[in-house]
Amino acid sequence: MRGRVLAVLATALLAAGCATTVAGVPTAQPRPSAPAGPTGEPCALLTAEQASALKLAPEGEFTAGDPGRLMPALCVWTPANPDLGLDPLTVNFSVDIALAEYFAGAEPEWEKEIGGLRWARYLDPVGGEGLCNLATELSPSSFVTIVSGDFVEDEGACEQAEAAAPFVASHLPGGEPAPEIRPEPPSPLESVDPCSLLEAEQAEELDRRARGEFSEGDTTLPPRCVWVGADGDERDTTIVGVAAERAVPEPQSEPTTVSEGGRQWRLYRTDLPTLCRADLAVTETSYVSITVTQSDVDPDEVCGRVEDAIPFVTANLPGE
Repeated sequence: MRGRVLAVLATALLAAGCATTVAGVPTAQPRPSAPAGPTGEPCALLTAEQASALKLAPEGEFTAGDPGRLMPALCVWTPANPDLGLDPLTVNFSVDIALAEYFAGAEPEWEKEIGGLRWARYLDPVGGEGLCNLATELSPSSFVTIVSGDFVEDEGACEQAEAAAPFVASHLPGGEPAPEIRPEPPSPLESVDPCSLLEAEQAEELDRRARGEFSEGDTTLPPRCVWVGADGDERDTTIVGVAAERAVPEPQSEPTTVSEGGRQWRLYRTDLPTLCRADLAVTETSYVSITVTQSDVDPDEVCGRVEDAIPFVTANLPGE
């Protein structure tokens, strides 16, 4: 999974590409600025439903083009869920720049038909193999490019662009109708109350008060239930979180796999010595977490408290 830092790098490289001649070719000489002419509508090449199907934000952000600098109009869609590790997707739409001029006469790496149109992949000198320029020529002076990236595994650089191409093609002359979008099944955690994942007797066995306190989710944390220490010490807690529409976050340290009930938990230390956590990915975009804070034990023992809770929480989860 690509991390957020890499997504920021991707955005920087995409921006660098827009400032040069071929989404990154610095060799072509800028032309004198020309009067603004008709421009394509790149943000119209993905509907909100299509963007969501690609796990992107429904609306893209438009940037006007500058034909004099070989910069077509573009639209950038950011990932709908940053935790998925996806990079932004950019669509360029030019009606007044030749494709060959934009790519400074470079030959494509490969070509294939997608959505009824012929698309060609051009390498990018800024992003290298990690950035994919997927282009289709509409006329001698008009083209569309879809730009995606993967700066961890180069072979995945074109995955997003190729997935978007059938939808983009459906809005272009000669393109086939857009593929059917099938709604995703609801998350198996959609109706799970985190406070139901530890019964009163189980909480007491973990040296916690029988009743947990529910907290609503926010931008950083999912809905969760907090059980404080049996003696009421709020420094000692067991917290169970249920994220029905978020990808499991990257661990803060090297994780240990804990198997329980046919499920695989990732147990890891955090930046705080008195806090340990375990995450269970239920689907690509949902997970359960167990976090323990304990003030009166050696830091090495805190993760043992998490392991004690894993069998209870696992048994109380809905079946797969």
